[in-house]
Formats: sequence, structure tokens, C-alpha cells
Amino acid sequence: MPDNSAYLDSIALVRTVPCLAEPGKIIVIGSPSRDLGDVLPYLATLPNIITYNPDAQTLTFRRPRGFLTLYSDKVVFWSCWRLWWMRSMRRGCSATN
Repeated sequence: MPDNSAYLDSIALVRTVPCLAEPGKIIVIGSPSRDLGDVLPYLATLPNIITYNPDAQTLTFRRPRGFLTLYSDKVVFWSCWRLWWMRSMRRGCSATN
């Protein structure tokens, strides 16, 4: 019977920093629940890949709200969240996007 479990259980929020390129937006940095280095070569075959560096183990692709860069040990969402998202999280609301 095939194993249908997800490769990655979660991405923990590590920190946020202001986006210097687009004021009012933030960069979200997360830590994956497991190392992503083994799957980066496979993910590099997906559409919308901008760069893949196998030596540095980094992969960047375009998302509807910005860019996503995967490292073997971290995930970075570039210019994808407006500050209202962080404010709503502080109030205990959950974001759906």
C-alpha cells in the first residue's frame, strides 16, 4: 500500500522583516519541519521556476503574491503578505491566503 503522508508536516514562522522594495509589505521567514534538500531537484522541474542552484540548494519561483525561495533548511516568502495579516494574527484571527 502506498504511503500517502505529506513530505512536509509544517513550516514554523521564525520571523518577519519589512520589505524594503515595497513598503507596507513584509518578508516571512519560516523553518520547515524537515530538510528540503532532497526534494529541491524535483521541485525545480515545476512551472514558474525562476532559479535553481543545486550547489547552494536554493530554489526560487513565482507565486501569485510574490516569490518563494526554498533553502534546504528555511523557506522565505518575498513581498507576499501585507501588514494587515500580521495585525490580524496578533488579534487572534487566522489568515486564509
